[in-house]
Amino acid sequence: MQYLNPIRLCILYALMSSVVYLDAQNTSDQTNTELQLYNQAFDNELKYINGREYKPYHYPTNDNPYLNGSTGRGNIFINGKKYANKRLTYDIYKDELIVTPHYFKFSNVYVQLKKSKVDSFTIKFDKEVYQLINHKKKLCPPGLAPGFYQRIYHSDQTTLVIKHYAISNVDEAITTYLHAVNRYLYRNNRFHDISTKKKLLSLFPDSKKQLKRKIKSINYSYKKMSNPQLIQLIQYIDTL
Repeated sequence: MQYLNPIRLCILYALMSSVVYLDAQNTSDQTNTELQLYNQAFDNELKYINGREYKPYHYPTNDNPYLNGSTGRGNIFINGKKYANKRLTYDIYKDELIVTPHYFKFSNVYVQLKKSKVDSFTIKFDKEVYQLINHKKKLCPPGLAPGFYQRIYHSDQTTLVIKHYAISNVDEAITTYLHAVNRYLYRNNRFHDISTKKKLLSLFPDSKKQLKRKIKSINYSYKKMSNPQLIQLIQYIDTL
């Protein structure tokens, strides 16, 4: 795998080249200060670009494999640092975070960030905001596979996360992508797949009747529950 160090090198070259044009009458201390400022700007703005070039692979006029079907804006968190207001795309088929750098020379370059470096990210589409946490291989909790998960509820007893993914299909020789989600509930020191009502009820054998009534009162179809409705259900479960 070849990482886009050339991007960073090109920008660093451009930044450092501008130092040549500093006023020749500046003292060496002033020059060092300018160099330090350039280096700080480079470190803050470009350090997050660690990955390889991403090539879109879907047919342009068909369904794409992106969260919300489009590109959004958001923040990336790496090693405790926040890189704000980036142009982001989340490929849910490959489970990869894609960024388009702000710099004009690379405005048409898509960078697939090295997943092991990303802690989490937020991405906004119009009025909807997603926050996704990267559960890395070495630190992945029991019951989950490594990858990005949207956490929609957390309490002392339970945590509810959603895994966004895409199912590929071939229609008249063109690959299409159907978006889907899996739901996972953290309880008793591990995550459990609760993507179906049957799986959820199996976790609470002594409270099946109460849960069935509660589900019907919120939404007759468990699968079609919205995130706020799911949160309402899990809050009820916390009281059992």
